[in-house]
Amino acid sequence: MKSVNSPLKPPNDSVDYAAMGARVRAARRKHHYTQADLSKMLHISTSFLGHVERGTRKMSVATLCQLCMILSLDANYLLFGKCQSLPVQERQLVADQLYQLWSSVSNNEFLEEDARS
Repeated sequence: MKSVNSPLKPPNDSVDYAAMGARVRAARRKHHYTQADLSKMLHISTSFLGHVERGTRKMSVATLCQLCMILSLDANYLLFGKCQSLPVQERQLVADQLYQLWSSVSNNEFLEEDARS
């Protein structure tokens, strides 16, 4: 049977996770946060944050949204190194909307899982 690629997931990752991790590290240092400080704010382990900064692990959408808000980063810049110039308030609004969308989808998925049990 022929394998079909999903239109929602590209066959190859288009994100350079090592480069993204370097951008996370640079932004963290710019804000004078230690890995321990930032990991507490993100509710992740310091070890996991270290992996993200080295590009050896991938963070969730929720963590990405929180990271963008905490470090005042544009998600396009963080993911791809490209930044569309948006005012800080608009970036915050977009990040908030993404986080709310993710939360509603995630909560609905959990509710559906609970209903099946």
